[in-house]
Amino acid sequence: MISVIVTVYNIERYLRRCVDSILAQTYRDLEILLVDDGSTDGCPPICDEYERTEPRVRVIHKENGGAADARNAGLEAASGEWIGFVDGDDFIMPEMYETLHRACLEHGAAVSMCGRIVWEEKDGTRTRRYCLERPVLLSGKEAVSHLLMDKDCDSASWDKLYRRELFSDIRYPVGARYDDLNVTARLLSRSERVCHVGKALYSYNRRSGSITGVPFHERTIDAVRQAEQLKAFIDSRYPDLRKQSTRFVCMNLCVVLTAAYECRTPEKREAMEAAARCAGEYLPHILAGAWSLEHKAWVIRNYIAVILRLRRWRKLARD
Repeated sequence: MISVIVTVYNIERYLRRCVDSILAQTYRDLEILLVDDGSTDGCPPICDEYERTEPRVRVIHKENGGAADARNAGLEAASGEWIGFVDGDDFIMPEMYETLHRACLEHGAAVSMCGRIVWEEKDGTRTRRYCLERPVLLSGKEAVSHLLMDKDCDSASWDKLYRRELFSDIRYPVGARYDDLNVTARLLSRSERVCHVGKALYSYNRRSGSITGVPFHERTIDAVRQAEQLKAFIDSRYPDLRKQSTRFVCMNLCVVLTAAYECRTPEKREAMEAAARCAGEYLPHILAGAWSLEHKAWVIRNYIAVILRLRRWRKLARD
């Protein structure tokens, strides 16, 4: 059986589409765990309605603790041999779990993954990501390397299927803004085999209010902190991937630095100071790495702009 853990928080507009797409799976041996993370909109009664009418649905109502806490609550309640995650504002193709489950059984893999369709809510555009012409079988180490290089996959928890025992002593870090960034690679490293089925079977809804769609925030720097923790783990387990792990931190830093560059709010100065310190530490790696000259110039421009803006804000604070 597959336990599908659905994190739910104030997404009533999307919730029925999500749950209905899971109920429509061609793979029928599912339990669906709707983890309501203290929603204040219409999500709780919608979840309860599904539990009353659908025998495969169970609902967990809890105080708000964030996506990581919700995933962990689902893991504690799950009874399946396999674990899958779906965010409550996304939806999946009817054959997703049948395809992922079959790939694991056929290839003896502990993790399988698929490509995705990214829906930009603000303009309706759709983009396919991490899709392959044919299925690919990887070792756990190869899968980690691909993740670090943003090749064929990333750290998202929800377009994958995992053997339950991989989570024996692993849980998502509660309070971390990008909670799966540091966890997925650890799960892959425990897998002797990982299968990428190639097809785009997960539909990811990028909306302006989601964690991945907001501008610079006090906890945006958490992406770099999580990446640094993962780097320490990778460097210890796979010393020959040290260059890739450093590049991974740099990639996340570039995202944070871009958000900081676009920030015009002096109240967020402390978070921007942290971003600038990280940028200063990793800037030599970026300049020495296999980045294009255009990209290096872009990073330097953003870094200098952030430093100058912080100087102005410090002067204003003193005056």
